[in-house]
Amino acid sequence: MKTIIKIFVIPMLLVGFSNYAQDLSIINGTSLKVLTGTNFYVNGLSLTPTNTDLVLAGPMEISKSTVPVGESIGRVYTLTSPITNFEGDLIFFYEDSELAATGASESDLVLRLKDGVTWSTDLVPTGDSTLNTLKYTFLSPTNFSAVTARKSGITLSTNKFNKLAVEIYPNPTVSAVNIKTELTTEAIIYNNLGQVLLKTNEKNIDVSPFNAGTYLLIVKDTESNTINSYKIIKI
Repeated sequence: MKTIIKIFVIPMLLVGFSNYAQDLSIINGTSLKVLTGTNFYVNGLSLTPTNTDLVLAGPMEISKSTVPVGESIGRVYTLTSPITNFEGDLIFFYEDSELAATGASESDLVLRLKDGVTWSTDLVPTGDSTLNTLKYTFLSPTNFSAVTARKSGITLSTNKFNKLAVEIYPNPTVSAVNIKTELTTEAIIYNNLGQVLLKTNEKNIDVSPFNAGTYLLIVKDTESNTINSYKIIKI
């Protein structure tokens, strides 16, 4: 009998950012092992390793965004640390409403993976329009840090706003957080109740008034309205 692991996590942000949800967080020093033949499911993304166990090592966060990347549909999964050497089945679930902006039909859809800053060529999946799924089997070891779907024949741009373009430091911090980037940004800090504590365009943020704990920092590129999210720890 096939074992199924399903992870359902209530998003940390319930107010203000419905287009972003942190669906799985693995803390530093811990890991999650998915045994061969076991189905691992996180909010519409399913992975089933076939040849070797899949190990997800912290720190790692898996998030689903409704913000398209280039001409992708409105569903993009991002991993803060890449999955490496994956062999097996990937199933990508989608909603019909997520196809509207691209003008794609279900038969047009292909998958794209991102490895670092480079998007893969089209991966032609096996589609199921009844279940709204796209399935692709990786027969050789594959690395990826993001997954999305798009209409066949469209090139996805590499967004200039990515994990390499923005650096957050120090983290953990005692008194301040710095945002190092050449982009013009807006920063918003939320507590674990989803309440906005601070909104600023400054790149040196004073967090000394905050209590010790974990907070969510959203950094938005004001030109493209693309967002990145970071977990910051105040000590």
